[in-house]
Amino acid sequence: MKNFQLFVAEHTRRILGQLQSPDLAQEEQRAGLIKGPPAASMLRQTHDLDVSAAEIVAGENYVFPTPEGAGRVDWCVMLRSDVAVSPNKVLFELMGRLRAELDTHAFLSASFQAFFGREIDPIGLANYVQMLQAGQITRHELFKILLSSQEGRERTQRFLLIPEPSSWLAAFNVAPDASATFPRFSVRT
Repeated sequence: MKNFQLFVAEHTRRILGQLQSPDLAQEEQRAGLIKGPPAASMLRQTHDLDVSAAEIVAGENYVFPTPEGAGRVDWCVMLRSDVAVSPNKVLFELMGRLRAELDTHAFLSASFQAFFGREIDPIGLANYVQMLQAGQITRHELFKILLSSQEGRERTQRFLLIPEPSSWLAAFNVAPDASATFPRFSVRT
């Protein structure tokens, strides 16, 4: 159990960019997860984010809706930090972005890497590709399915997913690809 916890902690630090190796960076770039800034970058502003419009998935994950008529959007994937803002607020920092232009296979691969830290299995890939391409589910709905799955509920990481562009990010003057200045968000629990 201790080795697993160490693996999860190391993988989380790598995803956040603290121990990033060139091979890992290239692998993540190919997978379609465009990384955000290192967690050690404490100069960014922290803003309170109203999550009343977000759906709470599996207890502590927040998924904002896709803006009406937006089509495919990029998704800002934010990871809950261990840093406590206050007893009733948690902090989320940018982990990376899932790009709208990714094809279905690449999007699924990047989503599994972001949420589970692993490659998608062949059966899951075939099933989700079929459902996405047939329009049975949207990418937004896929996130909710993955986060509420048994594997998603068993993970200790918690996520905040915000479509980009959206009014939730526009309120903070967040420009696309501005990861060096991307704000952190505190959320009231």
